[in-house]
Amino acid sequence: MIKLKEINSELNAVEFIAKVEKSIQSTGQNGSDYLIVYFIDDTSKVESRLWNSTKADAETLTVNNLVKVEADVKVYKGVIQLKINKATIVTPEELKANKIDPDTFESKVKMDVEKEFNRIIKDITGFKNEVYREIALKLLNAHKDRYINYPAGMFMHHNLVGGLLWHSISLYDMAKGIKPVYAYSQNIDWELVYVGALLHDFGKVIEMKDKQGTDYTEYGKLIGHISIGSQFVYRTALELGFIKPKDTTMNEDVMKLQHVIIASHGQLEYGSPIEPRLIEAIIVSSLDHIDARLNKVSSELDRIETGSFTARIPSEKGAQFLKHKKN
Repeated sequence: MIKLKEINSELNAVEFIAKVEKSIQSTGQNGSDYLIVYFIDDTSKVESRLWNSTKADAETLTVNNLVKVEADVKVYKGVIQLKINKATIVTPEELKANKIDPDTFESKVKMDVEKEFNRIIKDITGFKNEVYREIALKLLNAHKDRYINYPAGMFMHHNLVGGLLWHSISLYDMAKGIKPVYAYSQNIDWELVYVGALLHDFGKVIEMKDKQGTDYTEYGKLIGHISIGSQFVYRTALELGFIKPKDTTMNEDVMKLQHVIIASHGQLEYGSPIEPRLIEAIIVSSLDHIDARLNKVSSELDRIETGSFTARIPSEKGAQFLKHKKN
């Protein structure tokens, strides 16, 4: 058996056990059905095709199924793409007999999520602004399991177990890193930036269906993580007494935190309900854009060999990127 990361263009055929991350049924120009299947294990992921697929094939290659696969190795536009010849479901008994842990087939972040979560909780506890501090602590602690395990998306970026925490902490650490650079600006509320960075995608604890990111929930599809995140902040502010139910006066700090979340996509055409109107929102949306782009391009470069170009990346306006040699 081979690990997915070990598959390269010098191999003609491979045999491996992996989890079905995504399975998409399509129809070719000749009218025949085929499946586009993404396999994952603890080392990597790979795209595959099963031509002339049947209903039974679709059932075998259902999302989250563990399967044993026999496939030919192909290269399409510089990217490894497997041609599936045979796929069979691996039973729990087979896993036990071969001493295989099913959890090893989850594509996870390479970080200690418990340690990183505790780090940011400790930091937030020391924040001076009571509104930002208490809202963040209440939300993060109440939804810890999902926050540290859910992905940040299905396809776009950080789409692996723990991706939401990874992405959020990346923004948080980048914000802390640039603070000295902009020390000349006395107009930036850095605690608002930090909490905004950690909560900007918080709505994904409801938007995403599960930690594998197999689909969006109905609520997620209808409302979206940005609006869900803003609602979380408002309801929590009510619970903590920062907003009075019958008082029409809005708490300014609550409003600013909601704005940073709502404006986190930066531009209307990127799905942001409103564009940044606070300097802190510019910082968070800019860092979000950078981190998402770099993660997506980096993950595509990981799939190809040095000297090759990636496939076209829709989020980068269809651009292709070269994986060059490093000195």
